[in-house]
Amino acid sequence: MYLRKSIFYGLCLVIAVLSLMPSGGVPRYTIENLDKVAHFGMYASLSFVMLKFFWNDKFDRKSVIYTCGFSISYGILLEILQNTSFSQREFDIFDIIANIIGALSGIALFKLLKK
Repeated sequence: MYLRKSIFYGLCLVIAVLSLMPSGGVPRYTIENLDKVAHFGMYASLSFVMLKFFWNDKFDRKSVIYTCGFSISYGILLEILQNTSFSQREFDIFDIIANIIGALSGIALFKLLKK
């Protein structure tokens, strides 16, 4: 049980570090908006892992609402923190949209694979 939750917390930490590292440390993409794909993937993974490891494979109303609420709130919080002086990054509403779509897709994928 402890290991399962540690995987979830570790993923949260990785997402925070990647989201808040100075922009000079982030690879430059030659494909326009590829960072949105990365945001989508990170938050799809976050919601999937939260349902799998934090909620122990439960897919009920409570686990879905908490997972969705946490994933979206976490993405918004990190995006707001990017606008602070220490991260040297910029707030982008389209990153939040990619986060939300990713979080919802991770929940949908979990449900699809649970059947």
